[in-house]
Amino acid sequence: MVARSEEDCRAKVRKRYGDGVVKILSSEPVSDGLLRTRRTEYRGYITPHPDLTKYAAPVLMGRELETEKKLLAAAARETSPAVQEAREVRQPRLSEDLMNQLLEEIAGLKAAVNTATGAAASPESTEHETILRIRDALRANGFSAAYTGKTVERLRREFSLAALDDIAAVEQKVRAWIGGDILFYDEERERTSKPRIFVLVGPTGVGKTTTLAKIAFACTRPEKANGDTQDRSRAVSRYKQKAALFSIDRYRIGAGEEIEKYGELLGIPYQNLFDREELQKEVRFHREDADIILVDTFGTNPYEAVKLAKMKELLDGCGEDAEYHLALSATARDDYIADTLRAFEFFNYRSVVLTKLDETRNIGGALSCLIEKGKKISFVTTGQEVPYDIERGNAGHFLAKLSGLAPQGLHSGGV
Repeated sequence: MVARSEEDCRAKVRKRYGDGVVKILSSEPVSDGLLRTRRTEYRGYITPHPDLTKYAAPVLMGRELETEKKLLAAAARETSPAVQEAREVRQPRLSEDLMNQLLEEIAGLKAAVNTATGAAASPESTEHETILRIRDALRANGFSAAYTGKTVERLRREFSLAALDDIAAVEQKVRAWIGGDILFYDEERERTSKPRIFVLVGPTGVGKTTTLAKIAFACTRPEKANGDTQDRSRAVSRYKQKAALFSIDRYRIGAGEEIEKYGELLGIPYQNLFDREELQKEVRFHREDADIILVDTFGTNPYEAVKLAKMKELLDGCGEDAEYHLALSATARDDYIADTLRAFEFFNYRSVVLTKLDETRNIGGALSCLIEKGKKISFVTTGQEVPYDIERGNAGHFLAKLSGLAPQGLHSGGV
């Protein structure tokens, strides 16, 4: 900036760049214009407005000292066009001592900004230790950022600082909240027809066929299986039913033989059907004598809309009173689960059958998706053995999988 005096320079700078603190680094007399008017060229820079809480914070907090160093060097090298016209000027260099002094001054200014705005302390550093612990536990269990944030806000709202000191009580409350957020399908209340037509759909690799076989075993032999008094499948069906088992899986090798094997073991009608009219005919035939008709389907990529539509068209042969249930693996990524829930929406599925619960340690991702989408859980599978490893869904299954949210030695069986 070329001016008649230092004060004139400061006035010009403030007029052009705003009301800030002008730092003069060097000055040198020059001749300006045709009349050779004597003026002085001032080199320096301007800091933000002195009201640090309003102006300085957004500028200085984002700059590293190295960036400031470059800015200072650039200011020292800058020469105005007026001076270049008058004569060639060799740019003065800042001494190392002056540079260090200025950098220290900037660092001090940043510290002042931190103190004035409270920016030095991150939001988490002022959070109660118990809330931080709960937040980290939810993240470690795979819960989504949205669900974790909602739970943390609820803790802040419902717990006093004194109450937060009781970590065991807080953990138990959070477990109860999670258990209360999970929705479960009430089969007795929500069944709408006889016979019940239970159609299981879902992506590939989630274990639909073995899951359907477990349900079939539980429906036809609810008292116990093979004399095993620990048979968990008995909880799936409360009374013995007449069943029929169908499959429309034309893609997976050996799918037909698998259904035939289960049908023969159970002594119930079974059929592989690949045509809508054929499926409609068989369903109509068994309506009079069956309590439940179970329909297995081929696995469908949730991103293949055309294939999904074709399967739905075929399954329309089951009739308007057919109830659809979506099989999902508890091991799947939460984004894939969300996409699958959305892709199968037009089936109007009533519940989710969550498989492979025994194969995951981080159940939070799946739970977050189901809770946020308002989906109900009907059954969970906890192994591959038919017919044993299936149960009706309840909160205890999921709370038992949580880590870091229960006092030592406490085992959950529900809420």
